[in-house]
Amino acid sequence: MTKVTKPRAGEADILIGQRLEQIRKAKGLSMSEVGQPIGVSYQQVQKYERGVNRISATRLQQFMEILEVPWSYFFDGLPHQTDTFLTALNEVPSSGKVGKLWKGIPDDDVRLALFFLMKTINQSPPEATK
Repeated sequence: MTKVTKPRAGEADILIGQRLEQIRKAKGLSMSEVGQPIGVSYQQVQKYERGVNRISATRLQQFMEILEVPWSYFFDGLPHQTDTFLTALNEVPSSGKVGKLWKGIPDDDVRLALFFLMKTINQSPPEATK
């Protein structure tokens, strides 16, 4: 049986968690007040803020809505600069169905989030088979 290891939070995960904590505190909200509307305990919010657990793209979107901040709040200035990721985003082939759909997304923040999601999925270990 192959042992599946949980991906560890990286530097970007820690920095995103710190930014979550900063904006939450700046808005005068408790961990419970931020987590409760999306069904997350304050303990889980604490793990996100400390970078112990990674924040999925869907969960990050929910936090953005609650805290009323754009994607760029969490990603600007991260290691490997956002410009590098935007350059990678533009390297997606423009032909074929996927390329046409990709190029049809007008918002760079959304494309950046999708890029991070695809990168995370690509780095996830395969599920263990029984």
